[in-house]
Amino acid sequence: WVMHCIGRQQSAETDAQGKVLLPSVPRSAELHVFTEWHEGAPDFPDVRVDQVPARDGALVLRMPEPVAIEGTVLDASGQLLRVGEVSATLVDGTAFQATDVEDGRFCLGRLNPGRYRLRVNAPTSFGRGDPIEAVAPGRDVVIHLAPLFDVTGRVLGANPEGIVVQWFVQGAQAPQVHVTRDGSFRFAPARDRPGTLYAFDPHAGSCALLEGLRPTDGPFEVRCVAGHRIAGRILAYADRTPRPRLLCVRGPVKLAVRVQPDGSFEVPTAPSGTWRLVWAL
Repeated sequence: WVMHCIGRQQSAETDAQGKVLLPSVPRSAELHVFTEWHEGAPDFPDVRVDQVPARDGALVLRMPEPVAIEGTVLDASGQLLRVGEVSATLVDGTAFQATDVEDGRFCLGRLNPGRYRLRVNAPTSFGRGDPIEAVAPGRDVVIHLAPLFDVTGRVLGANPEGIVVQWFVQGAQAPQVHVTRDGSFRFAPARDRPGTLYAFDPHAGSCALLEGLRPTDGPFEVRCVAGHRIAGRILAYADRTPRPRLLCVRGPVKLAVRVQPDGSFEVPTAPSGTWRLVWAL
């Protein structure tokens, strides 16, 4: 075993009796206990101990027995997934482990006791799984991957070149693509969940917003029209440290707003409707 004092770059190995000495440890220290792997080493998980008070005498740490999460992964057609990877992360984000999928089965061993989120990484043709929340070790899990669909369409107009299109889904990052010369666009395959298409023409200062769409409803036709200007000023903006970003929000759509040093801001064109201004701290 190796005990490491976080932040002090100070480590020491245990002796044959499991004892270890870390001299000059602060009164309140954070320790990380782990195994240096070698042939025949015990298969124990790492342990992290926060805020261990330093005092005279010995601190006794009891290493937990390792636990495992096993299961099966099915692709979008219900067949066993042959190629992929399953990762497990503690719900507080402090531990991570990944393993390959073999003939549809996976086993995540050497885990600390706790509750984990599982995520599957696989070729896009097999679909994609949302993180599985709070899985307890020792449970046999079946993960079903949802099918993926292309998000495609065409921007109508005389000169679509330079137009940027984004696909917004609640709780997910919004990819963006540039429209081709013939006005068409295509996003990477996505799950069949409701989304919003937002298009912006920087040359004409026009935009479009199509809400409540699903990938299976496509291909979509988009026409940019003149929008509305949103402008204002944030009082005492120069006194804020650090200066937060400003977002113009409507449903899943989040548009970044550029704020000048004096606190003034402007959205040159926004589709008709109600928008909220939100700090992004």
